[in-house]
Amino acid sequence: MAKKSVSVRQQWEQAAVNAAALQTVKVTLSLSDFVRESWEVLEPSTELLWNWHIDAMCWHIQETLLDWFKHKTNPHYVQRIQNLLINVPPGSLKSRVVSVCTPAWFWTICPSWRAIFLSANPRVALRDSVYCRDVVESDWYQKRFSPDWKLRDDNNSKTSFWNTKGGVRSAFGFNSRITGDRGDCLLWDDPHDAQEVNSELIRQGVIDRWDSAIRNRVNDLKSSVRIGIMQRLHEQDLSGHVLKQGRWQHLCIPQEFETQLSPTALGWVDPRKELGELMFPERFSKEVLQEEKTALGSYGYAGQHQQRPAPADGGHFKRSWWKYYKVAPDDFELIIQSWDCTFKETKKSDFVVGQVWGKRGGQFYLLDQVRDRMDFPTTIAAIRALSAKYPNSTAKLVEDKANGPAVISSLEREIPGIIAIEPEGGKLVRAVAIAPFVEAGNVFLPDPSIASWVGDYVAEFSTFPNGSNDDQVDGTSQAINWLASKVTYWAVSHDNTWGS
Repeated sequence: MAKKSVSVRQQWEQAAVNAAALQTVKVTLSLSDFVRESWEVLEPSTELLWNWHIDAMCWHIQETLLDWFKHKTNPHYVQRIQNLLINVPPGSLKSRVVSVCTPAWFWTICPSWRAIFLSANPRVALRDSVYCRDVVESDWYQKRFSPDWKLRDDNNSKTSFWNTKGGVRSAFGFNSRITGDRGDCLLWDDPHDAQEVNSELIRQGVIDRWDSAIRNRVNDLKSSVRIGIMQRLHEQDLSGHVLKQGRWQHLCIPQEFETQLSPTALGWVDPRKELGELMFPERFSKEVLQEEKTALGSYGYAGQHQQRPAPADGGHFKRSWWKYYKVAPDDFELIIQSWDCTFKETKKSDFVVGQVWGKRGGQFYLLDQVRDRMDFPTTIAAIRALSAKYPNSTAKLVEDKANGPAVISSLEREIPGIIAIEPEGGKLVRAVAIAPFVEAGNVFLPDPSIASWVGDYVAEFSTFPNGSNDDQVDGTSQAINWLASKVTYWAVSHDNTWGS
């Protein structure tokens, strides 16, 4: 849908609204300066090392909250950011900025502001709540801002405290019950446990809890703010989930510079220019990061430090390993199909994938692929269609799980060569078993110029097992493992006839 044009008059009117809103905001100190000045309250014997990424975090949080306040005082003011996601490496001062300094700072501007803070670790949520209260009650804070309010004696616990102007700061573990609590702002800091994020059940539980029990715990769905800050741990973590939903501004700062991302709503771009330039070399030197790479492995480092839940060139399957063809050979000794089915067809279900593979000596060629979310009748129709298209595909491998048994039962008398495959070991074990063939250059894919889906195929392998989907990986590992186990003899005469 085309965007409606905005007249010059409308622009002037909005500028006037924004200017009027600005006059209602009295900012004694920027959030960046607040973090600097309050440091000695909690860390009197530790030097504060400052870096540009801290300014970037502070600026985006500051402007997000100030926009909310301007809209609160003038409903015609247009908020630039309502939902803000910040992805930064561990040790970036993110918890101190978001959970400790932000509420204490914003109460100097809007003491009636109410906020809910969440973390995967209840102990961390409690720690930062106490730190924030210590800052507010410190001599520095009282002298610096001379607030005309104080913390209420009857509502002043470690996890939740109120001030006499109606402001509230409440802290919860991400899995805690927050029924009855609402805020002008929801802030979450590392909602996933790094040790549990690879469990689909636990990871999805965090996302489901956000969608169903936390996301709407705000005072005004139209204007209340949500701020999330975390390190990436999985392609389907909460960051990936909200980014896929849209309407979130994204401030992403990797440890090592890779590529320039789009400017944020504030016009901010990463100040680095050189590939591999470090974010904060005074704190995270090359030597320190090398130790992190060794300790975390390529996947852990890519997620936690690069904010990308897979190494740039892939993890178990490097992007550079794949070989491509524009014209397939015509002397295959075996051509087969490999099918990975699903349980049912829904918008959120896994994909059904059917692949056609050819074996030529020690080489494996992916000749074709169909992939979609299919119900049972559609899956049956797809297998019939692919079998008609490739009548020389002798074996049709069907994983004996999900809809597989029903598919096999329906087609085994109609289509010859249907073989039920009982998967051995987990998905990762089966996939890693074919990685040497890919690394050795024995696996060929159709060139993207003749198969538009190949880009998604390679991307799925590069993020496996942390990616959103693994159906293409499953279909491929099933086919190559089966083909590699078959003893065949490949010999081609001068007239390109098949040998055996």
